[in-house]
Amino acid sequence: MIALFTRIHSVVQSVKAVGEGEEETYSRVHLYANLLHNDQPKEHLPIPVFSYIKPTIGVSFLLYIMLSMGRFATEIDLTLHQSIRECFRYAKMIGPENDEDSLTSYTKTMISCA
Repeated sequence: MIALFTRIHSVVQSVKAVGEGEEETYSRVHLYANLLHNDQPKEHLPIPVFSYIKPTIGVSFLLYIMLSMGRFATEIDLTLHQSIRECFRYAKMIGPENDEDSLTSYTKTMISCA
């Protein structure tokens, strides 16, 4: 993983150093087409993409949902809460209410946003 991020960093830095007008190399084309998503106006942290994630892998799937859809300062802050519900609240994905109707409403809202 370290080698991958080191390589990505070196390709990004070479693009910045060389600038526009230089012929695109395979590494640059592959990197920007398949590994990086540039969403300049929003300026948020990169989203990790797990190679094998599905809903039956409980906690990993919920963490993936929070990382990809939530709003938070750092990943470590996201996971330091006493319950998954509090983690979702910290990620601003659900509101403060705990009653069944509100939780059902929050779930439907998340599903419609996905």
